[in-house]
Amino acid sequence: MFHALHALTATRAPDELFDTLIRAVMENSEASTAFLLLAEGGTLEIIAQGKVKNQRVNVRTNRQGTSFSELPESIVANVQRERVQVVLADAAEVSPFSNDPYLMKQHVRSVACLPMIGRGDFLGLVYLENDLQPGVFTQERVTLLNLLVAQAAISLENTRYCERLTKENERMNAVHGELVFQRNLLRTLAETFPHRIYAKDTETRFIFGNMAVAQGMGVSSPDDLLGKTDFGFYPEACAARYHREERAIMQSGQPLMHREEEVNYLLTNDVAWMLTTKVPLRDDDGKVVGIVGVNYDITERKRTEMELVSRNAQLLELNAKLSRAQAQLVQSEKLASIGQLAAGVAHEINNPVGFIFSNFTTLDGYLENLLTMLTAYEEAEHFIESQAMKDRLRALGETVDLPFLKEDIPVLMTETKDGIARVRKIVQALTEFSRVGGNVEWRFANLHQGIDATLNIINSEIKYKADVIKEYGQIPEIECLPSEINQVIMNLLVNAAHSIGEDRGKITIRTSVMRETVSIEISDNGCGIEKESLSRIFDPFYTTKPVGKGTGLGLSLSYGIVQKHRGTLEVESEVKQGTTFRLTLPVKQGRLQTGIADA
Repeated sequence: MFHALHALTATRAPDELFDTLIRAVMENSEASTAFLLLAEGGTLEIIAQGKVKNQRVNVRTNRQGTSFSELPESIVANVQRERVQVVLADAAEVSPFSNDPYLMKQHVRSVACLPMIGRGDFLGLVYLENDLQPGVFTQERVTLLNLLVAQAAISLENTRYCERLTKENERMNAVHGELVFQRNLLRTLAETFPHRIYAKDTETRFIFGNMAVAQGMGVSSPDDLLGKTDFGFYPEACAARYHREERAIMQSGQPLMHREEEVNYLLTNDVAWMLTTKVPLRDDDGKVVGIVGVNYDITERKRTEMELVSRNAQLLELNAKLSRAQAQLVQSEKLASIGQLAAGVAHEINNPVGFIFSNFTTLDGYLENLLTMLTAYEEAEHFIESQAMKDRLRALGETVDLPFLKEDIPVLMTETKDGIARVRKIVQALTEFSRVGGNVEWRFANLHQGIDATLNIINSEIKYKADVIKEYGQIPEIECLPSEINQVIMNLLVNAAHSIGEDRGKITIRTSVMRETVSIEISDNGCGIEKESLSRIFDPFYTTKPVGKGTGLGLSLSYGIVQKHRGTLEVESEVKQGTTFRLTLPVKQGRLQTGIADA
């Protein structure tokens, strides 16, 4: 008994406590089965169970999910509600719990259910039974069991208290560590902050200053400022003004915010412009105990202001250009809408074109049969006996020019079939090019399909000027905004076509992959770009085309799109030799959405 009490007192780990309690009550009561239930969040949960097997007590803890069908629920509920023990000398005899399904089914003999009370709170209960002998739980044993359960309740509360205390200590250590970190952080910030930070007491004496303040005022260390006032560092009139205004801040509690002032320093003979802020310094009770000041050196900014004024005229001119750019951007928005419209129109055209193509194939077969029949009729003409009929057929043939029809109809059918195929190809290109006109989500796209679709769209811009040579490599799909990449490719191809003179030229498109990037090169053998223009080729509004032939926004917008995709756009050119634009894009963006998709 004393060993069990000592074990319960010495135990700290919850599972060890539960195991010790179950063994103690079973070894001191001749119970064949024991359960420990604890109140968790207003409900009882089975925490441990013990059974006697081969004259040994086997205990299982952490029995979450055990069914309450293993217990007499009426007894458990009564002990939880009334907080009093229930002891049945013989469960087979009539009692208030005789109708409990568990007791009726299991034929248990001796039952004891003891509440676990700690400091007036219901912590749980211990249920014991013996399924062979009645009268096992005598008054003496029940008294002993209550003593064990009471000690277990104390140990459980102590264990929980220790756990809470441990967590609180951990929290306090974390808070202490955070406070130390914040103190060191503030100290580091103050010492390394490039602007001048200082604090003064109620007599306007320095109680703190960082190195920037010390250097600006002409002393070697912030310690040389401590306990001193502004007199001796500034002209007397300036120091007196600072003293008055700082006293006023402390009395009124109102800060001085962002005042620009010219300051003379006596020890260094320097003159500087400062942006000054001073606020009240308060203690934990809110009492004003001084002021904190921050001085931002804006001398360079003041010097720059004159230069900015002199450039005002240039800014006015740039504003005019920006207005024109705004108009161009509005036009770009319109083009985006047109892209969506083109996708819709392509969809609407595709259905009747498909119908026409199907019917045309059938018609082609019909005409072939008719021409075969005409040939047969011509061969049968010699067997017609009626001269009048022969004359009529010859006259009709001459009227409709039958030989011409037989020769021209296949030609017309071939040309028409080619035209329908061209329409279908253009519709498909429109669909590919503007497929994402209304979809601004990033996705993996096939660049070769995008290039081919773009070539179909601008075919009329290129076909009379240059031959297009495709040197496609084996490249993976890349993560991008396909419509924007198509726009870049279109701009580069159109520029290449425009650079080619009267003689037919050549445009070469090469694709390749290197590690995690894909490269697209678009080369032409056109007029090339002057060296002095290459450095500005991506600047907004800059164009090498004649006046009225370009806005200067195409390459600038293309450069912005490529940057948005975390890629590069480079150019190499030689006058009268040609130009190569090299577009490099990552296969995967690996981005934060807010970092690229919203760029």
